[in-house]
Amino acid sequence: MKKSIVKSLQMASMFLLLAVCAAAFGQQRPVDSATAPVRTVPDSSLGAQGATSAGAVALDLVAPAQFDSFLTVLSRLGVIIDKRAVAAMGRLPRHADSVQTLFVITLDESGQPHRSQYALPSGPRPAPIFAGAAPSPRATEKLPPKLRQDGRVYFMINSAVKSLWTYPVGLAYAFPGISAQVETGVTFLAVGASLYGSYAFTRNKELGYGKVEMMNYGGDLGIAYPLLLSAFGETSVGFRYGDQLRGWGQMIGFPLGIFGGSFANFTGNFNYGNASIMTSESKFGFLYGFLIPLYFSDFGSSEYVSLSTGLTMALIPAGFFAGKLLVGDGLISSGRSAFVTTSAILGALTGALIPTLWEDKSKELYATTTLLGHILGTLYGFTYMGDRSYSFGQGMFMAASAAVGTGVAEAMPLIAQSNSHQFYTVAGFVGSWGGLMLGEVLARALFEKSGRDNTKTSSITFPGLWQLPLVWACSKSEVKGMVTGNVPIVEVTF
Repeated sequence: MKKSIVKSLQMASMFLLLAVCAAAFGQQRPVDSATAPVRTVPDSSLGAQGATSAGAVALDLVAPAQFDSFLTVLSRLGVIIDKRAVAAMGRLPRHADSVQTLFVITLDESGQPHRSQYALPSGPRPAPIFAGAAPSPRATEKLPPKLRQDGRVYFMINSAVKSLWTYPVGLAYAFPGISAQVETGVTFLAVGASLYGSYAFTRNKELGYGKVEMMNYGGDLGIAYPLLLSAFGETSVGFRYGDQLRGWGQMIGFPLGIFGGSFANFTGNFNYGNASIMTSESKFGFLYGFLIPLYFSDFGSSEYVSLSTGLTMALIPAGFFAGKLLVGDGLISSGRSAFVTTSAILGALTGALIPTLWEDKSKELYATTTLLGHILGTLYGFTYMGDRSYSFGQGMFMAASAAVGTGVAEAMPLIAQSNSHQFYTVAGFVGSWGGLMLGEVLARALFEKSGRDNTKTSSITFPGLWQLPLVWACSKSEVKGMVTGNVPIVEVTF
């Protein structure tokens, strides 16, 4: 069926182009069919084609993918044409005198086509033989770049919302005696700067959700590290300016972190699943950083704060690269990354609550079971139906199902008016994991897609129609015959 559809499209493209050619020929003097044979030449051919019989000229269409090669040749001759303004190209065969004619059809800002015709001899200085209206740099500079920005609006809103917390807290630390009115006013200015500043910053950037995830997480780290560093300095070396570091650090670190994240290229612009795994494992560095010191010190002590903050600052990048190793060279779907994160969180919570079943209050046991639960939950998220991909909507549904399942299970001891905390704990285990698994089964019937599910640039082009300006140009020139390539009307790229 696929072959028949492609064949139909190709036949339709031929009929369309032949119809246009017939209309073009109708405006010229009649040509004897015996002296104007039609020869099919693929549009991707770069080899010189000879003339057909007397009185007929074969015109080869140039594929859009090969425009760069010809524009490079023209640029060496001093002819600068912006590729974004080029609508079509075609060439006449190389004659005995080694001269080849190149047609370039450009569109100006108003969409009007212009034809330029150049002679491309084998010598070093080919010159234009027809002074066409090639686009001037002033005209082409205003053509907007074709960028894919699936995650741009989400990024701008995310930046503005986070500034509602970052700047009031930062101002309170940096200026302890600041007026509430002034603090509110400056916060509103900061929100406006975040929204409109992020708009200007991303205006000419290609932004998929993979890149946006890195930029947002860079902003998060710009907030977190000043807080961790100030606590570490106060408890380790008696640093006296901890509040100033917290305040100014997060207010400056937030935009700097976003800026730094824009240069991170670990997953590409559009691979949200891989980026999400890396940032999630990095965030779990907080979990390990605050639990491991429990083996060596008491919770809340100065020694614990010093160890936990210092270790966390080291484990955040370590967790990120651990996530990169887990991903490897594979392509993690956006829904799979959500499933892995959800199961890892459930594993850690399950491990943290297990000691409560026999009321053991050993901090070392809590740390051990929690960390072990996180490891097992992460492995389960990767290996359960490991060859299955999920959309972002499916992943969110599974996470929501785990939360709802917990609530449904907890309804039983509540309705029974139980006073046993073990009953509530076991019900939570059953409900959360059961809800996750039920959500996975039900999510298979959900087919909604979002921008996070698109890992490649998708586009629909009309290569057959793309060549029509060239047909128009040839009908206005001295060319009396023309040959079209086998060009499909519609091409869909994912």
